[in-house]
Amino acid sequence: MEQNPDFSGRNIVGESLTWGHSQLATFVTGSRFQSCDITIACGASGIIGHDNEFIDCTIRVKRFANFQFFYDEFEGCRFIGKFPGCEFGFRDGFPVGKRHGCLRNCDFTQAVLDLVGFNDGADLPTLRLPPWPHFLVPSYSAMAMV
Repeated sequence: MEQNPDFSGRNIVGESLTWGHSQLATFVTGSRFQSCDITIACGASGIIGHDNEFIDCTIRVKRFANFQFFYDEFEGCRFIGKFPGCEFGFRDGFPVGKRHGCLRNCDFTQAVLDLVGFNDGADLPTLRLPPWPHFLVPSYSAMAMV
């Protein structure tokens, strides 16, 4: 019997990784990824993960929607593909995990961001957003939608 792919509790540097399986969930919890090229080849329901750190990674998605990165830290990452309905950064009102989600110095210029939320922990002035037509609507709670 095939096992669920597990990237939990690992420190991975400089690897090309593909996450996603047609019938099994991929576990990605409590890990550190540095200078990795990560392709997510499944929908958001195929990934079970939180409390991860991504440094200088490229994250490519094929069909990925409505995932909440409340407990993941991204520093200097590049995002490619469509991320409709995803949220980055910690959102008040949710239990605190081991990591308080954040997003700094990231490049979204090759991403499609339909109704993406940048919550507390997202350092908006350091983000590179897609070219026009896009717009950013800051709200009073420091949350922004693209």
